[in-house]
Amino acid sequence: MAEDAARLPDVTLATLQGEPAVLRDPAATARLVVTYRHACPFSNEVLPVIERVTRTFHGKRLLTLGLSLGTEDDTLDAINEHGLCFPQALDAGARVARELRVTHTPTVLLATADGSIVARCDGRDRASLLDVLAHAARLSGADEAEVRRAAESFPLPPERAGTPLA
Repeated sequence: MAEDAARLPDVTLATLQGEPAVLRDPAATARLVVTYRHACPFSNEVLPVIERVTRTFHGKRLLTLGLSLGTEDDTLDAINEHGLCFPQALDAGARVARELRVTHTPTVLLATADGSIVARCDGRDRASLLDVLAHAARLSGADEAEVRRAAESFPLPPERAGTPLA
């Protein structure tokens, strides 16, 4: 992680509903950030996994945020297509993604309440994604086996090309 951003930036973005999305939220035990593009095929495979797993974190003070690198319309399409219930914010110009040194979409980051990034994965790698989600379960006190079962119920390929941030 020496090359990667070690902390979430101390910024507040607006969700599509106009609510604040604080990246470093002291009320949370952890923060899961999913950087994606609706136009990225693998983002569209990973988003339903994150939605399903997020439900296992309900009541565990682990907050999930979708960080969309697309337009508002693209983001609404992703929400509707995948039934996303976790908050979505637009990252205009990929400013936050670049600060986090995201190189491909999707990228999944796990941070503690103070913003320290404790795990990250290029969401195109199934094993790494499962590891980050299991780590999130341990941090939040969720049932790790339930989280793994939920994530493994999706037929993700072991690894495949994603979309460069460009």
